[in-house]
Amino acid sequence: MMPSERVNIEWIERAERQAILPLRVAMLLLTALIWQWEHDWALPTTSVFILFFGYSATLVLAAYCLLFSRLERNQVVPFSLSSLIIDGVFVAGMFHLDRALSDPGEISSEYYIFFFLLVLRGYAVLQRSRDILIMNALVLAVFVSLFLVHQPTESLSDISPVAMRDLSVQTSLIILVMGLSWFLLGTLNRQRSELIAVQERLLRSENLATLGEIVAGVAHEINNPVGIISAYADFLLKKAGDSGELAEDFQAIRSEARRCQQIVAQLLSFASPSAAEPRPVDLAVINEEVLRFLFLDKKSSLIDVQALIEPDLPLIEGDAVQLKQALLNIYMNARHAMGDQGRIRVEMRPDPFDRRRLRLQIHDSGPGIRSEALERLFEPFYTSKEGGSGLGLAITRRIVESHGGLIEACNAPEGGAVFTITLPVAGRR
Repeated sequence: MMPSERVNIEWIERAERQAILPLRVAMLLLTALIWQWEHDWALPTTSVFILFFGYSATLVLAAYCLLFSRLERNQVVPFSLSSLIIDGVFVAGMFHLDRALSDPGEISSEYYIFFFLLVLRGYAVLQRSRDILIMNALVLAVFVSLFLVHQPTESLSDISPVAMRDLSVQTSLIILVMGLSWFLLGTLNRQRSELIAVQERLLRSENLATLGEIVAGVAHEINNPVGIISAYADFLLKKAGDSGELAEDFQAIRSEARRCQQIVAQLLSFASPSAAEPRPVDLAVINEEVLRFLFLDKKSSLIDVQALIEPDLPLIEGDAVQLKQALLNIYMNARHAMGDQGRIRVEMRPDPFDRRRLRLQIHDSGPGIRSEALERLFEPFYTSKEGGSGLGLAITRRIVESHGGLIEACNAPEGGAVFTITLPVAGRR
């Protein structure tokens, strides 16, 4: 589980325990009070009693799970969604029973107020705009349907003006609450997401600082004996000759020793990167140089590169050497995933959501990224590639974020992996 997901789940659990559970208890007590007040403190009917008793039982169970920490992390979101559905059934049931048991002359019900709480309640659980829109549409449809079902007329045109006025006013109020909630809670969710991202960066910085101290000492201790091994391998290889009986073994020793030195060098680069020299640079030119080095100048390459670069793109402020390294890591992974042939589609344009940033999207035709690997793709030392060090993409993310940018990876619906990098244009960091 990624840190952002863990923090989000912890936030939902805390909201359920500290805010939503007390709100649900208050809603139960308030509906009971309103019901008894409207019905002159008479004993409730069987249907009303069953509804109250069932909802009370679910509250007791929810309180037990939340207050005594009985929920696993993977159970928090299903639990919250289930409680939202239970709240919806309770509010709809109370509205229905109140209308069904009221005098025929009464056309309004005070229980429509609790539909406001359902709208606010859903924002605590749902994060995606599509899910929130669906929930709001369902809440509004249930309210209007229950209102119309209990009208004495069979045709909409026969509804009395007073009933139509009540329906219009109450529906408008619910829509108003939806709009205000969308704006306020949407803003809070964005701020919370930004805070989570900052926390992740701080945590990574602390971990990298610790790693840098360890690597600096270990690298020195490793490089010395590895350098001696490599030198002796060279000496023995010259002594044995290229066609000697042990020549192949000496070559293997030298090759693996040099690979070890490369891994140590990558560790040092990752843990203690060289100081950046930012200046206005053309990201399109940097990208073209990397593509030409890897693909376009290789006459035997069967990889088709499609570059869709918008003209006259603004410059970004960054270190050209580090940015080349970041892009090189991505393209080398793409080439390894595709094998000897395939297609790479590169798009570069201003970010449609923020024109002050450039967006570079790299889509390969390889097999894509396994779902379990997506969560750990940018973690240091995680690799699914045989012989890989697991540092390439970790270094790439560090470079991108040090330039004030973001990098994301996903799988395209038509297949293949997609890497998206956004970087601020010069003067916008």
